[in-house]
Amino acid sequence: MAFLIFAALDDSFRWARLDALRDPHHFASLTRTLDKLHHSGLPLPLHSRQQDMLRLRFQLETQGVQQPEELQWMGECVDLAWEALNAVSYTPVLIHGDNIASNWMVNPQGEWRLLDFDYAARGDAWHDIATLIHEQLPTDDRWRDAIRAWRGDCSEADVARCRLYALVDDYHWTLWGMLNGVTSMRGLEFAKLGQWMLLRCRQS
Repeated sequence: MAFLIFAALDDSFRWARLDALRDPHHFASLTRTLDKLHHSGLPLPLHSRQQDMLRLRFQLETQGVQQPEELQWMGECVDLAWEALNAVSYTPVLIHGDNIASNWMVNPQGEWRLLDFDYAARGDAWHDIATLIHEQLPTDDRWRDAIRAWRGDCSEADVARCRLYALVDDYHWTLWGMLNGVTSMRGLEFAKLGQWMLLRCRQS
């Protein structure tokens, strides 16, 4: 078991809001923070994001959760996406797996800190970058510029890689929301999240 110890943040740090996360001026700082995590050399979890997804599927089945018919077809698409992603060689790193606005803090100087590693996993650094871009830019017409800003160049294969990670991530949170919609005391809140992520899956 590994433990991460964080330095206390001073009073100038505040929870990030979606408008701040989506501000293009912050993109470089956000990716630098993720790069620092990916290159930290910290011990890697034994589980991958794909394994987490399969575990969610199994839990939905064992709990007898009613699922939309289209989710089976989406699951088949996601399996094909994972097959394509796994065919690309990469060095496994510690990924955060949930870099939404509420898991970031920022101060007036534009320094960002990442919180909440409940869903960290072993994976591809592109996963975190793709989901960050997906949160920042819901439509993919500017994804090429974002990828180029992160790594200096951008190929069509890079764009496809990001799109596939965006799809599998939306699907993951769809399953998570549906499961917690019936198992959590905050069921309605999580069920709404599942429905919202299902909508994003359709658009991916």
